Amino acid sequence: MLWSPGYLNLPHFVSAADLSARPPALALGQTGAFDLCLPAHRWQQMAKHPAAKGIVTSPVAVLTPGEVATPEVFPLPEFDRLCELQSKEWERLRDQWLKSPEVLAMRANPKISDDDVWDFIHSQVDETIALPRLNRAQLPVR
Repeated sequence: MLWSPGYLNLPHFVSAADLSARPPALALGQTGAFDLCLPAHRWQQMAKHPAAKGIVTSPVAVLTPGEVATPEVFPLPEFDRLCELQSKEWERLRDQWLKSPEVLAMRANPKISDDDVWDFIHSQVDETIALPRLNRAQLPVR
């Protein structure tokens, strides 16, 4: 499962090229943190059962291969280095946005929730600190 902030207003998506025909159910995610993925009609049937009460759901879009850019794969040491850089950049940019006039105005407005403020900050920062972008920014200029 791939994650993309704001993509089609659905944060989770999977490429149709990675699916066999129409699976009745599949597990998506990362090692140790899988999500059960069901077709909407099947979930609607299951959601009526009392045992399903309290189960949290979120939409997952199935996109055509042309709509999905192949994610970059990094060797583990490089991935760790980029994650550390990403964390530092997030903290720096988050702090910068928290002091910005836009965010200060949002926080002063009682109609705007903290979640809305954080969504705004993420909309301004997340793409900037995406691992592929950080990796390209770290490559030596030739």
